[in-house]
Amino acid sequence: MIELVYSANDQRADVRQKGIYIANTQGALETAVIVSLLSDSDWWAGSFIGSQLPRFIERGKLDSKTIKDVQQEATKALQWMIDDRVAKSVTVSAQRIGTEGLAVECVVTRFVDGAPAIVKIVWEAFQNGI
Repeated sequence: MIELVYSANDQRADVRQKGIYIANTQGALETAVIVSLLSDSDWWAGSFIGSQLPRFIERGKLDSKTIKDVQQEATKALQWMIDDRVAKSVTVSAQRIGTEGLAVECVVTRFVDGAPAIVKIVWEAFQNGI
């Protein structure tokens, strides 16, 4: 298993083998959420981290099925955080913004101290927003 490790001192993230705890800083957790959601699961590390969210976005159709699919896929993509005891819990919500936007909000409660990290990702200008 690989993990994304964030160094507050260096202000950068690095991928390392399992065994280095990544959830010591708020920024590290936020970075891990972003990488988990926005990395295509078909890339070289996709069996460890990543999601199908890029495909839902590329599909370009913003309807109730897409919103439901995005929420389910985001929850699935972040499950590793609970399995690896990085997070106590993960809650994902997705909602339409206007006619052509989608917001995904992830609340991840850190395992080490129970502090929440909130990551919000907004996609604008879906081609076929209705």
